[in-house]
Amino acid sequence: MIRSTSSKVCSCRGRLGLGLRSASRVKQALLPRLPSQQQQRSTSFRMGLVVSRAKAEEAGHDVGDDSKNVFSEKNQQAEVESFRKHQGNVARLSFARESRTLVDLGTFGVISTTSARGPSKGYPNGSVVGYAALEDTGLPVFAFSTLSSHTHDIDADPKFSLTVQAPGFRGASDARTTVTGRARKVTDEGRLKVLKERYRQKHPNAFWVEFGDFAMYETMDLVQVRLVGGFARAGSIKPEEFAQAEVDSIVQYSEPICGHMNDDHADQIPAYVQHYTGMRVDEAKMLSVDSLGMNVEAKRDGQSFKVRLPYPQPAEDRKGVKDQIVAMSRAAAASSNQD
Repeated sequence: MIRSTSSKVCSCRGRLGLGLRSASRVKQALLPRLPSQQQQRSTSFRMGLVVSRAKAEEAGHDVGDDSKNVFSEKNQQAEVESFRKHQGNVARLSFARESRTLVDLGTFGVISTTSARGPSKGYPNGSVVGYAALEDTGLPVFAFSTLSSHTHDIDADPKFSLTVQAPGFRGASDARTTVTGRARKVTDEGRLKVLKERYRQKHPNAFWVEFGDFAMYETMDLVQVRLVGGFARAGSIKPEEFAQAEVDSIVQYSEPICGHMNDDHADQIPAYVQHYTGMRVDEAKMLSVDSLGMNVEAKRDGQSFKVRLPYPQPAEDRKGVKDQIVAMSRAAAASSNQD
């Protein structure tokens, strides 16, 4: 257990994307939905802070109903502006590094192929498949059953895409990445041994890879990688950038760190948000951590939104995350005492 000079502290995790939209448009969209008695209170913090639909649509992904992510209040414009300024310049993993990390951590994804037979021939075919990312390139390898439709698809047309979601994925505001390329069946015995060993590292119980009706497939030609890191955060990654990017060493600890903080130090997290962004929130919880900071889900007036909080200094290991969270807790406590 970590303690600051005045209260308990500890560890955590990160990512996000919020933008702004015209207050008049937000007002028109929201006010008719709210009972008139609650407009002064329930809409007290809506209208200035909103997930940017325009930017998200331009980035090429569905933004959904952003009325659930809107916050503002005319007499609290200073908080909104402070929050906007902070979130617009926060440190984040690069697209390439975040995408490479998501693929490396994942073990299952949705593969999209072109159907090779049947009534759906020529149409897209989606399947949930297991995979393992190679350590040197990050490219996915697969163990496919000869009975699976996607196996026949790949044999007929090697083009595919694989979409991998961030751990704990719940919706459009969470990260996902799509790897697009070509795959081929591997027959070389030496290469088969390497790929099977890597697959078993990620899937320890996959004894069936040795069965005769399973074959190993390897990504041979990476065409593009695309990351959607949440609302208004999306972009394409060149193959060489993806291959050269380093896997973030901290993301793998997100679950235990965030679980501990949310269970034992939940009162600290809203204080981080207020101290670093200037915005007061009713509650907050950690969602993820990486080497540069944490992602937080905050609530105000019953509405939820994501917040990115960088560490004072980058963390190189799990202990480094602990040290940074202690520093953040002390800074938030000192600021609170001054207030």
